[in-house]
Amino acid sequence: YYIWRLFLVGPGCVSHDTIQEYRDGKVVWLGDDNIYMGTPGQQPVPIGDKVKQIIKTMAQDSNLSHAFAYIDRYYDLYVLFIPIGSTTVTALVCNLKNGSWWRWDYSTPSLTAACNYQVAPWNSVAILGDINGNLYGVDYTATDDAGTAFAANWTSGVLQCRQLTGSIEDTGSLQDIRAFSPDTGEVTLGVLAGDGLDRFQATTFGVQTFDGVSNTGVYERPETSENFQITLAYSNPVHAPRVNAIWISIISEGPVRTNV
Repeated sequence: YYIWRLFLVGPGCVSHDTIQEYRDGKVVWLGDDNIYMGTPGQQPVPIGDKVKQIIKTMAQDSNLSHAFAYIDRYYDLYVLFIPIGSTTVTALVCNLKNGSWWRWDYSTPSLTAACNYQVAPWNSVAILGDINGNLYGVDYTATDDAGTAFAANWTSGVLQCRQLTGSIEDTGSLQDIRAFSPDTGEVTLGVLAGDGLDRFQATTFGVQTFDGVSNTGVYERPETSENFQITLAYSNPVHAPRVNAIWISIISEGPVRTNV
């Protein structure tokens, strides 16, 4: 006979493969209504408010039970993989230091597991596995175990003009996007913008080239909206440049320009 003692009342766990240990005893996992971080003996704290609606919208409950994750402790990233169908997997990436979220879409068949492998100090690679036993190594280069490249696209979390400008006005004009990189290579910048989250319209600014010296940018491309997301797509994933900063310039409904 066993006596089960209830230690905490709170969120459960949708998939045990999403449970990952961070630092100082902290654990991150996918609950039934949010993504949580907690330590044993303490009430878990939700950290996925910015993406929980995305998860609810794009994934069925049956897919959530097959979700999995890994943590990159060097870059403080929690990467949550959610199967969307037989050929698509979406990864939601959280910077555990500042709480920002990014979205990473894979067009690969039936990914089932992931881990983080440290190849050198401050240099790590994500190792992904699929249902057929194939392995995929992903850092800034996305290739399968046969060396074949596949495309990877990044989408930022939803940014609100009102939050960024500190203005009481909801709407702003997105005037300038600049990506910064120390590498050479190409990236396509774009934006998803709209007043409501269900009315986003996609705009692509074309392929921008990094020369390793100057920083590429998109200038005076007005997109007026309450909310927007920044997108990055690599035209050549084998030589994908590292993007280490994004510059956004917004003109609110008033006369003030704000850079973030």
